Amino acid sequence: MPGRASQLRRRLRARPHDQRRLQENHLEPCEFPGCDERREVNSFSKLCRLHKTRHQLTGSAWHKPLPQSALKSARSLARDFVEAHSDHKGLQAALRLLGIMFVSPRSYFQDVRVIVAVETARNKHAHDLQHVLERLLAVYVIRHLKPAAITDDDGLTFEVYRATLPGQNRNPVKVREAVGPFIIEALGLLLTRAARRACHEQQQQPNPSTRRSRNVF
Repeated sequence: MPGRASQLRRRLRARPHDQRRLQENHLEPCEFPGCDERREVNSFSKLCRLHKTRHQLTGSAWHKPLPQSALKSARSLARDFVEAHSDHKGLQAALRLLGIMFVSPRSYFQDVRVIVAVETARNKHAHDLQHVLERLLAVYVIRHLKPAAITDDDGLTFEVYRATLPGQNRNPVKVREAVGPFIIEALGLLLTRAARRACHEQQQQPNPSTRRSRNVF
């Protein structure tokens, strides 16, 4: 079956007017603020190739995916915090929710594509729920320390989705738009408070793992 690109070229050959419009569109600058690149070739998009690709991947032309180096550093802090506060009722509740989601995704989702994506992630990565929680907390730690790294809701949705289902970037947009908002609504407040507390503890003492939870965040 012909791909989208070949189908588009075939339609444009048959419709010279569209070919002319396409060329005119390419000569226009990208609509992303501060970008002087031309809009993507062979496309009616109002964005250049970079920002269109970013928008398709993350749902936001503004959001640049967090680098693995930053996530690795933040996850180290998150791991220490989760281990030090393993008795916290909020973290325990978060682990229970994640467990139900991975074992029985139909409990929370109706779209078959979302259910399959969650099951695939579970089977492929043999999910350790604490690792999932650490990845999620790492995203919120970065958001707390560097607000400019995640500037909009779509960017946060993407990062939360990616932390929950690693290696699933090629899933349909509906998977990202289902999993990300679900986690944010269910755990966002807890993760925000935990990230703030984790950063505070790191500033107060070099080894936050020596402190035990008092259910204060």
